[in-house]
Amino acid sequence: MLTERIEVQGRSVRQLRPNLLLDSDLVHCWGAAGSGKTLFACLQAAEYSRSGTVEWINTDGKVGFLSALKATTRALGGDPSRISITVANGHRNALKAVRRAVETIAPDTNLLIVDPITRVIDMSREEDVLWGREMIEEVLPSLVSQTEIGVRVLLVSEVRYLDVGVLPVMYDTISRWKPLNLHMARGPGRYSTISIPAGPDEEVVAIMRLGKNGVINVTAEGIPPECRGGDTQCLESQSFV
Repeated sequence: MLTERIEVQGRSVRQLRPNLLLDSDLVHCWGAAGSGKTLFACLQAAEYSRSGTVEWINTDGKVGFLSALKATTRALGGDPSRISITVANGHRNALKAVRRAVETIAPDTNLLIVDPITRVIDMSREEDVLWGREMIEEVLPSLVSQTEIGVRVLLVSEVRYLDVGVLPVMYDTISRWKPLNLHMARGPGRYSTISIPAGPDEEVVAIMRLGKNGVINVTAEGIPPECRGGDTQCLESQSFV
């Protein structure tokens, strides 16, 4: 079942099953700081733990998402023990973690998350150009190869503010692998918007909320009018805690 009815602000809306938004083997989720990227990853991990194991590589050392992950996993009927999280501090450890995950991935793994992939491939400021190139040439193909054995791969990216607009780090490089792009943005209320596809004419297709009980949910109805259409720039000005 992909959808169910829930109550939001006193009326019934259609709640998406989280895996409906992960309908590609390779997904690139990106957005400004505080836009809800990691919470989206939590939602996917919770959903996919229902039917297999989830491998999560955390590359920035932030673990504030754990309570929401546990609450959402239980709410969706998932199994927290099936979600394995590796915290890799520093880009060298992040690279090792990716290598290890690819080499030792369990047969029943159905989702591999790298959050954020930025810390693995955006290293030119810390190492010479050759090091950065080595990681791009090794890490991305290694991750993409997992899709060939039935593992979905979710890459979470931070963004940089450039003259041409707000884009994920290494956007062109990652785009060569033709992922499904999901653009996360912080809405004016306590919710995030999800746009598919990411682009100048993107349309918000769902909103994500973190409830007071710590459970994350995604709805496709009840999207505020100001969030529809392609103008999402104003939605990135607030912090999503």
